[in-house]
Amino acid sequence: MHRSQLIHKILITIFIFVAIGAIPAGIGLILKPDGSHLMFDISMFRYSLFTDFLIPGLVLLIIVGFGQLYSAYLCWKRKRIAPAAGFVAGNILIGWIVVQIMLIGYVSWMQPAFFVIGLTEVLLSLAMWKNNSAAS
Repeated sequence: MHRSQLIHKILITIFIFVAIGAIPAGIGLILKPDGSHLMFDISMFRYSLFTDFLIPGLVLLIIVGFGQLYSAYLCWKRKRIAPAAGFVAGNILIGWIVVQIMLIGYVSWMQPAFFVIGLTEVLLSLAMWKNNSAAS
């Protein structure tokens, strides 16, 4: 398998993996913004602007989840914008985790794991861009 094909397949897999987690989680936060279905409670927001999980749920669903899904689609279709979309999606995921830790603290092993996943998306998107530039 050619290197660029491998990068595309890995990125598509990662984007879909993140979207599969982010979209239902975002929907859950929107439907139950009091967090009653979570192991967390609203007191986590005592040092933030949020009073419930509605806005974070919307961000998780629309910006993180759908952004990852859209990036997977662009990679799958091999659109020219795919490397840029992947770069942005990876940075959004990193930003989501950083802001989350700033607002509610370190609460799960998933936070550093998804930080690394976002970083991986950024690096692979840069590699895809480099491969696409070299092929042109």
